[in-house]
Formats: sequence, C-alpha cells, structure tokens
Amino acid sequence: MGKLKNAMIDIELEVQNRVFKRLETMRDVELLASSVSPSLGILEGREWIPANNTDVTRTWRRFGWRPIAEIKAEQKK
Repeated sequence: MGKLKNAMIDIELEVQNRVFKRLETMRDVELLASSVSPSLGILEGREWIPANNTDVTRTWRRFGWRPIAEIKAEQKK
C-alpha cells in the first residue's frame, strides 16, 4: 500500500503545481491588462453605422472593388 500512497501523493503534487502555474499566468495577464490600456478606442474617430443600415456595395467601392458584372460590361464595350 505504500507505493500506491506515494504515487497518489506524487499525482496530487503534480496537479497542484499545474494549477499554481496556471494561476500565476492568469495573475500576470490580469496585471498586464490593468496597466496597459489603448490610447484610442476602436470606434473613436469613426462613424457608427448599424449593421442593418450598411451598404456593402458602397463599402466595397470605397476600397476600390467593383462588381464583376460591371467589369465584364466595360470589357465588352
């Protein structure tokens, strides 16, 4: 019974070590998050448009994309 007891103690110690390592990592992340903050928010300086009001075609054109049908019609001329 001594070998089994020692094996169980070793397993318990290994589990505790793994838990403590994870807790240390989580604590480090919390400390980092509390000390670092972005200088600008994601939406600062941008116009907010709800998803149901977006015009996908207009957005594509703003970045230089055009519908394939339009490109093919120009090529046929």
